[in-house]
Amino acid sequence: MANQTYVDNQIATSNTLNSAQIFVGNASNVAAGVTLSGDASIDNTGNMTVSSIGGNAVSLGGTFTTGGALTFSGANTVQFTSTAATNVTLPTSGTLANQTYVDNQIATSNTLNSAQIFVGNASNVAAGVTLSGDASIDNTGNMTVSSIGGNAVSLGGTFTTGGALTFSGANTVQFTSTAATNVTLPTSGTLANQTYVDNQIATSNTLNSAQIFVGNASNVAAGVTLSGDASIDNTGNMTVSSIGGNAVSLGGTFTTGGALTFSGANTVQFTSTAATNVTLPTSGTLANQTYVNDRTGANITTVGIITSGTWNGTAITGAYLDLSAPGAIGGTTANSGAFTTLSASGNADFNGTVNINSVLHLTPMASAPASPQEGDIYLDSTDNNIYCYINGGWAQLNN
Repeated sequence: MANQTYVDNQIATSNTLNSAQIFVGNASNVAAGVTLSGDASIDNTGNMTVSSIGGNAVSLGGTFTTGGALTFSGANTVQFTSTAATNVTLPTSGTLANQTYVDNQIATSNTLNSAQIFVGNASNVAAGVTLSGDASIDNTGNMTVSSIGGNAVSLGGTFTTGGALTFSGANTVQFTSTAATNVTLPTSGTLANQTYVDNQIATSNTLNSAQIFVGNASNVAAGVTLSGDASIDNTGNMTVSSIGGNAVSLGGTFTTGGALTFSGANTVQFTSTAATNVTLPTSGTLANQTYVNDRTGANITTVGIITSGTWNGTAITGAYLDLSAPGAIGGTTANSGAFTTLSASGNADFNGTVNINSVLHLTPMASAPASPQEGDIYLDSTDNNIYCYINGGWAQLNN
């Protein structure tokens, strides 16, 4: 039996190993210290240097031949440096192809039986097949379409499509009619069938009640409601309620922005409040109130006749007013006779000399006239004196 001292000594010597050696089991199956040799060496820090593989010396720039498949495992990739600037990276799976394999694959990849075509199969690989169904093809590339959608067709045949038949490209499609004139399809847009045309015609004149068609900004007739100065109902009856934005009616008044001109064969008729209509003259200019008033107050320089009427409450029949001869007022003939009394109200202007051959009567006034002018004369009924307005004040004329 070993005592503690023996055990301690054995343990102390069991891990004795010379510098840079490694333990390797010997023929007696006992770990023994040996120096690593052959394809690699190691130092006492554990740094191993591989100088050959299978006895073939290698270096970073050297070449070696393996005795079998060289397998790499782990997360690291293997990278071969080419003589060019770009590295060649190995694929992560599969077997690398050498030149012979690549040449053989290329030589057989385009093998295709006569008149067959390449079509991708279910494995997504191009495979040679014979074109069939609606068309066939020969080994010159000449394709013959014998049907469309399973419906046999020919240049003189008829076929029915299962959906929209679309033509594209620069060529036009031409249908030959039984008549002498061919029917050529338009180059763009969609052909209209009878139903479409009938529907478009039926809706093209759709217009809401009392609206009218007016060309819009896109030059397309659009239904709008007539507004502004006029309106219209669905019988075509138009009502003008204003002109230039100024409201008018048969009994209303409106102001024009300029001269109001009527042209044509029709006359313009104004209806008065009396039973008789007022008809405009066919020529000349209508006289307004100002014009008439000016003409009424004008000086009379020639003979005029008053056939009938009333002068200041006195009936006049067949009297003459003649200012061509002094003092000739009244009578049945010019320049003869005189009114017993001639009364006038308001102001009267005489531009010449006034001769009074008899009495000048002044009606007495209780006070001086308001707003007098130079030369005004009046008879004061309070003090029975005659005054004249001179130099801004009333001066008594009688002593």
